[in-house]
Amino acid sequence: MIMKKYIQIPHLIVILFCYTGCETEIDFPINHLPPTIVVNGLLETDSVFKVHLSTSAKVTGNIEHKVLETAAVKIKDEDGQLFDLELVEYNDNSSSKFYKSTGDYKPIPGKQYFIEASNTGIPSISATLTMPEVVELSNVKFASDQFQVFERNQENNPEYPNAFFLPVRLTINDQPGENYYELSVLEEHLPLSYINQQGELVNSPGFFLPVTVFSYNTFLNSSDIENWEGLDGVDYYRRGELLFSDEPFDGKALDVEILAFTTVRLNGFPEPLIEHVSNRRFHVVLNHVSKEYYTYRQTLRNYLENRHNNFVEPINVYSNIKNGLGIFLGNTSHKVALDPNNQEHY
Repeated sequence: MIMKKYIQIPHLIVILFCYTGCETEIDFPINHLPPTIVVNGLLETDSVFKVHLSTSAKVTGNIEHKVLETAAVKIKDEDGQLFDLELVEYNDNSSSKFYKSTGDYKPIPGKQYFIEASNTGIPSISATLTMPEVVELSNVKFASDQFQVFERNQENNPEYPNAFFLPVRLTINDQPGENYYELSVLEEHLPLSYINQQGELVNSPGFFLPVTVFSYNTFLNSSDIENWEGLDGVDYYRRGELLFSDEPFDGKALDVEILAFTTVRLNGFPEPLIEHVSNRRFHVVLNHVSKEYYTYRQTLRNYLENRHNNFVEPINVYSNIKNGLGIFLGNTSHKVALDPNNQEHY
């Protein structure tokens, strides 16, 4: 009996050691970088200057989006004209605050713009951009003889939306030199008035919703959409644009056909469905973007695709902000409204 008691003691010591070992804390020192200003600014020719500012966060801290509300922000054009920006907000939502110019001036294609932002206790930042020239689309039309409907399995949910292929033909009139483009299709939702369940009249404003686009031209194919594997390989709820370089057709007019994907629920719409889709109003948009915009989007895509992969090298998202983080970019747009009875440029 005495020997048996002594044999059990080492086992008890091992068990206690295992439990206490699990609670050991390791001090892992991290050299935190000082906070910097983060810029999110995209200048467009149809809008006044708008820039969003925030501050960087510590990787070990509470990574919370924090709007920088006390900065002094100025934008200057190549002629020295100065524009002050002031803080504004949407619907009293502090996370939606941004800086906006006070006048009616809008960026001009081909001009260069400089931004400076400063805040007490944080290094000042600066950045420069050149607004691209407008590049026009032409010969934009629906290939109405090629409308297609893909009927999904309706057994589990009779209202599950069908998918529609909307072939659009167009010509991109490229300019000589290095150019980058973003091609998209917007579906216009007209203003709507209806009576809700409480019997109240609701006026819903009109808005534009981007739809997924795809092209059989390899160099136009969107990096934001899955590889083409037939109808079953397409995710109809993903948004996408075609982001590409003009290297394969530099300085030439390029004729292309793209496919826009949209959906419509079966219930509540008249037959035939094809006629319903063809009577919708769509807008084809060609954005002429800078090389910085193109590089930012490409590196952002690479980061998002590999952020959960522990076996790849760290990916830095492109930034053109001096002494800070983020982007200050510009683009110019040409839009064509598609209508069965009329095609207007505006």
